[in-house]
Amino acid sequence: MLKGKRKGRVKYSLKFYLKIQGSNNRGALIANVTHASKRIKVALGLNYIEPQRWDKELQRFKGDSLPALQANQELDALRTAVGTYFTSTDEPTLQGLQREVFPNVPNSTDSDGATVVSWFGRFIENHKPKGKRPTANTLASYRVVLRAWQAYEKYAKTCYDLNALRAMGAMQDKRARTTVESFDRFLAEVGASGQPLTDNSRAKYLKIFNTFLRWAEKETGQPLLRGLNTGSEVVARASFALTEAEREAIEAVELPQGGRMHHVRNAMVMALYTGLRFSEWTKVNPSLWREASQPITMPKTGRTAIVIHRAPVRRVLKEYSETGFPLVVKNNAKTNELIKQVAKAAGLTRLVTSTFAYDGTDHSELVPVCDAISTHTLRRTKVTLDLDSGVPLRDVCLETGQSEAMARKHYDRPNINQHVERLGVRRIITEENE
Repeated sequence: MLKGKRKGRVKYSLKFYLKIQGSNNRGALIANVTHASKRIKVALGLNYIEPQRWDKELQRFKGDSLPALQANQELDALRTAVGTYFTSTDEPTLQGLQREVFPNVPNSTDSDGATVVSWFGRFIENHKPKGKRPTANTLASYRVVLRAWQAYEKYAKTCYDLNALRAMGAMQDKRARTTVESFDRFLAEVGASGQPLTDNSRAKYLKIFNTFLRWAEKETGQPLLRGLNTGSEVVARASFALTEAEREAIEAVELPQGGRMHHVRNAMVMALYTGLRFSEWTKVNPSLWREASQPITMPKTGRTAIVIHRAPVRRVLKEYSETGFPLVVKNNAKTNELIKQVAKAAGLTRLVTSTFAYDGTDHSELVPVCDAISTHTLRRTKVTLDLDSGVPLRDVCLETGQSEAMARKHYDRPNINQHVERLGVRRIITEENE
């Protein structure tokens, strides 16, 4: 217990304790402040804490783990702030203390329904940017970030409520920022699924988390943390596209008729000639194969792409005109696995550079195309080969439903060797070639 004196008598006391929640034998950390025979209890936003992690005598978290050290730093900061308030204020009151030290924190220990997880669930259900429900892909991305936050709470052995992300006053802002920075470090060093995230992925996660905070701020009327470091501009790093010969090899490879690899190869051919994302494949209607083209709405952006029924695309659509696309091309993970098998069967062993950035450092390695190829490689290939063959960028964007800047930045992956060959420059074999 921390006691303060003013003019020879005790003016306040501050004590932290765990309030056990329900039957799970875990507690929420509470700050209990008394002054002038009055008392306030403030829930600090740290919930579901295991009692064995808390030292009741020292009123500190046990151990030297990063979450424990950070929580103890927050408690020390609160002790200092409370002491400063009572020793520097002429007429201190509990109401004044709450305004100065615990801004916007309810004078209550009831945090049911106020957890970050519960608010994030409401965000997914109710968020309507520009009055419209997000696309299915966007909602899926929201859920991925929610699962990552839940994994972080499990790792930190702490359940945060929305108070932990409130920002008003330097101390509260620092506490909220430290919480989000800890989440970011968790993503970089551990990862929700046990695999650290690249810088690009972390930037995307924080961008979504920032969107959640802005929504929750409007819903609650309370100021939440701003200025999240969402990283630099997210771009594809050292990704590659297939060559014309590799596209032809995929079309020509012989596979068991009606097998899973056969179906996936057909979907690959359609994607190579249309540039569709995986989420858009099954939006195409095979029964329209006789038409010259068909428009589809892209789930990710809500924009329109034009599927041109070139001969390779028409052959694929005709095969599924009666049955529709098989289930195997509706599972992203399974499709990506089978794509690699198809590429291996087609002999795509060219070495390409795979580069990812972790904490600002590039990590590169050479891997065969058949090990690095994915559904998105097919979209990059469509854009790259079209631009290589002189198709106007405007026409490419009309078909793929993307902006010209996005097409250039994210999908154009020119083949350097082919570029050099077109210039007529060759490797010198003998002195006669000089």
